[in-house]
Amino acid sequence: LGWYGQRRLFDELEFRRDVLRLALLYRQRGYYDARVDTVVDRTGGAVSVTFRVAEGQPVRVDTVSVRGAEGVLDPRSVARRLSFKSGGAFDRVAFAAAADTVGLLLRNRGYPFAQVYRNFDVDRTTRLAEARFEARPGTRARIGDVRIEGASPADAPAIRRSLAFRRGDWFTQDALYESQRSLYQTGLFRYASVSVAPDSTVGAADSLVRLLVQVSEGPRNRFQLGAGYGTIDCFRTQGTWSAGGFLGGARRLDLAAKVSKLGVGAPTDFGLRKTLCPALFDDPFSDNVNYVGSIAFTQPALFARRNALTLSAVAERRSEFKAYERQGLGGSVAMSFGAGRDVSLTVAYRLSYGRTIADPATFCT
Repeated sequence: LGWYGQRRLFDELEFRRDVLRLALLYRQRGYYDARVDTVVDRTGGAVSVTFRVAEGQPVRVDTVSVRGAEGVLDPRSVARRLSFKSGGAFDRVAFAAAADTVGLLLRNRGYPFAQVYRNFDVDRTTRLAEARFEARPGTRARIGDVRIEGASPADAPAIRRSLAFRRGDWFTQDALYESQRSLYQTGLFRYASVSVAPDSTVGAADSLVRLLVQVSEGPRNRFQLGAGYGTIDCFRTQGTWSAGGFLGGARRLDLAAKVSKLGVGAPTDFGLRKTLCPALFDDPFSDNVNYVGSIAFTQPALFARRNALTLSAVAERRSEFKAYERQGLGGSVAMSFGAGRDVSLTVAYRLSYGRTIADPATFCT
């Protein structure tokens, strides 16, 4: 298959390194006695390589201890959160992830500068490992100043409304993650980061930690335009326009339109039924252009950060081939309430006026 794809030469040095990489991978997963053998078949100008791995018995976790977090974290709660448990293979990746989990639990309790050190001992004779985590929570802190970088002065109020914390709240890492997610959801920024400021210091038992919000503004206006041809649509086109930061802040205006039956329906009847769109020749419901147009205005963070108000209106004329034509005009108002990170409640009212044109048999059906 020399004509397909990229030809790669057999590198003897990299081949030997691959054997070491596989052995290291198994060692990191707890299989200290894993052996990697190879079979190299050289035929003509090609090389076939086979790796044969004998895993052996893994080193298993005997005990897991967390020290230094007494009085801050409940040991049983920590044990439930850790996927690194006694009895499993001593996975170095899971071991490092467990230290990160303990650190996150401390930061969510108000300790922004918590550090977790890890250590372990492996007994190759008994194939047992002892894992130890040493936590140093540091000083508990509340949120103080919040500095915003990369945003225009007009966007600063919208950014502050999107934050999941206020000055004086106890520091929690989850609030920083939630704030970053909310900033992306505004659609105003291509990059957003919420973190502890590098120059923040903690010097008292109840200190203030400074936070840094960094953003990079994205395009405010987004356009989409498309066109095509369909057997019972003839020529058709559609487009959308979304304006972020409409009237300032994170407000958004969305316009959408779709038009079909172009070339056969009034007022664009160019006599194409006999040439390009013959399927519509005897369809009485294709005498007019079909369209759907909508406009929606969204006001986020109304009264609360998770709330959003949406006002919309729609006008349409659409038809089904040799069946009916429907005309309508309406609007709606919807209020969304964010009750939690993954729970929301939406209350909406919709009102529409319309009429349907069809023959009696279709109405009966």
